[in-house]
Amino acid sequence: MRNASPATTFVAALLAVAIIGSSLVNLGWANPKLPDAQITFHSPQDGRGYTLSSLLLNFSVWSVNDYNNDTRQAWYSIDGGASTSVSLACEVVGSVIGYPYSSFWGAADLPPLSHGPHNVVVSIEYDFGDFVLTRSRSVTFQVDTSMRKPSVPEFTVKLVEGPYDIPSSYLISPYTGQNITIPGTHIDKRAIVVTIKNQPFASYYDANSGSNMSFYYNVRAKLHSEENWTVQYNVEDVPARTDSEYTTLVYPMYDENANAYQIAIIGLVNGFPPDAQVDFQAKAMIGYVHRVSNPNFTSQLDMFPYVFTGEESRWSSTQTITIFGDIPNLSILTLQNASYSTSNVPLIFTIDKPVSQVEYSLDGQPNVTVAGNTTLTELANGFHNVTVYAADEAGKTGASETVFFKVEVPEPFPIMPIVVSVTVTAVVAVAVLVYLKKRKSSGLGVVKNP
Repeated sequence: MRNASPATTFVAALLAVAIIGSSLVNLGWANPKLPDAQITFHSPQDGRGYTLSSLLLNFSVWSVNDYNNDTRQAWYSIDGGASTSVSLACEVVGSVIGYPYSSFWGAADLPPLSHGPHNVVVSIEYDFGDFVLTRSRSVTFQVDTSMRKPSVPEFTVKLVEGPYDIPSSYLISPYTGQNITIPGTHIDKRAIVVTIKNQPFASYYDANSGSNMSFYYNVRAKLHSEENWTVQYNVEDVPARTDSEYTTLVYPMYDENANAYQIAIIGLVNGFPPDAQVDFQAKAMIGYVHRVSNPNFTSQLDMFPYVFTGEESRWSSTQTITIFGDIPNLSILTLQNASYSTSNVPLIFTIDKPVSQVEYSLDGQPNVTVAGNTTLTELANGFHNVTVYAADEAGKTGASETVFFKVEVPEPFPIMPIVVSVTVTAVVAVAVLVYLKKRKSSGLGVVKNP
């Protein structure tokens, strides 16, 4: 075999390099030091679950730029369907070993998706020199449209008593050496407790928003006689659902520092009338709390306010409680140090608040339940005393002052002794007449004077 000439060998080598180089370029290996194009999904993300049927397709591409900055192309397909073009924004951001590289951003609103798994494929086409490269990447995710919004919460509200006593204390005066007693006091501590029955829920990450979705509650309240509600929690303070069966919210009603009753309900903080009725409603929220920029801010606190993004239930039905004030005050209007000439005397009294039970005790005897003002009957002559008690719906019992009075029923006129004496006189008179008649008939008449 005859050896090839040097010229022929050189041409063959150039041809081989061109063929191999073209193959490497088509494979994305034009320069081993340059990475291939990279597609990154920002939404939806692989393996994630979504509760919204409408999602945003958002992705970015990093690749080596071509010399002529030719227009790039991108498209996507859902579940193997037809391809849809996506507009790209391109920006040169740097270079690698002398080759400029670019980042591309693409976004599109995906059509409404049904409940279940889905697959999205994004493909890009870009130039490298005289060659056209195509790359694709796919993600699989789940759409769960069964949890669109929370249900209206079920809850109860009640007034809880927590009284306690501060005992008396004693000390010795450093000045006189005498014992000093500091009297104790009774603290009637109370609170309003709202108990919400939790709904089944598990916190999850929502790739569409890039946030953890959580479950919250909010409460609003008002006086029963008013119309306007006051929401109790700002967005940044909404209480989260607990992991137990119930979520409990407590609103203290006693300010120990002020030694006075106050209610920790916004809108009622300035106080409330005695035995006020207060309405409560609750709602459930699924979403996340975050800050947003407010271009119309009027102070630094308004520049980046908190907002809630997610789904909310409607407000629940109204639950009403009565916030009882002090114990009932009673005053007896009759029997005030008076004397009565009858054994039936009226017991008339007043009470400053609605009560559920009224009783009285006469002369220390067991209590007698009455519906209201009454009459004490068949009282014996002499001194008596009576005390009236009243209890409200909260079980708080008040007592009137103990009043003393006297019953003086006159003795009846003595008719029977008079009748007896008349009868005796008549009998004696009849007896005398009979005696005289007998003497006359026997000759024992009246002796005449001679």
